[in-house]
Amino acid sequence: MKTRIVLSALLALVLTAPLVAAVPEVVIESPRGGYISEPIVTISGTVKNASDKFATLVYNGVSQRVAVSENGSFSAKMVLSHGDALVEVQARNSDGIGRDRVSFYANVEKVAMKVVLVWDSNGTDMDLWVTGPDGEKVFYANKTGKAGGQLDIDVTTGYGPETFTCKTPQAGTWQIQIQNFTPGKSPVTRMRVDLILFEGTDRELRRSYSVVAFRESEVISVVSFAITPGMEFRIR
Repeated sequence: MKTRIVLSALLALVLTAPLVAAVPEVVIESPRGGYISEPIVTISGTVKNASDKFATLVYNGVSQRVAVSENGSFSAKMVLSHGDALVEVQARNSDGIGRDRVSFYANVEKVAMKVVLVWDSNGTDMDLWVTGPDGEKVFYANKTGKAGGQLDIDVTTGYGPETFTCKTPQAGTWQIQIQNFTPGKSPVTRMRVDLILFEGTDRELRRSYSVVAFRESEVISVVSFAITPGMEFRIR
């Protein structure tokens, strides 16, 4: 009799106990930390039990979406900045947010200018254009400029990032533009451009610009700015 009472009490506890929230399981498989000397690294891993078909990747405080495949895998290329790095990948569902983090040291060459384009639609092609004081446009069809700037990553399948870097930017006027190169009818796409100068130094300067693409082949002027001979930044 006592055994039945005890079993009934245990069963009641199990049935009335609150369910443990099952937030998404996120695993960054590569890189796993340490010391990296390659300027471009692929962040890859898996996501389980998420409600969205994308995860959020945060690199040194700058966030972007990354597509999650049907089998739960994700992969995105990133241009590294010299020094300590922290990467976090987040995914969500109705129970909350799951995340994984990895830190490493990037022993890569320092650059004085970096421009990063990310956007919020998958399967779309947004092209980053950067035109320097010499009038040369660096973009997917001209990835390396004579003045030294280069398009390190060209993404044609959605979200980005497209990244332009320049070790020693020329003094003069620079222009950043975006072309919606998605063939056919494309969705309204929200984009963000991060302009980073002298990253990792006491002169570091960051500016973010948000723009929207509405139609195919549209060219959007994001910002025009000047760099003085003394390497000072001025908005035009």
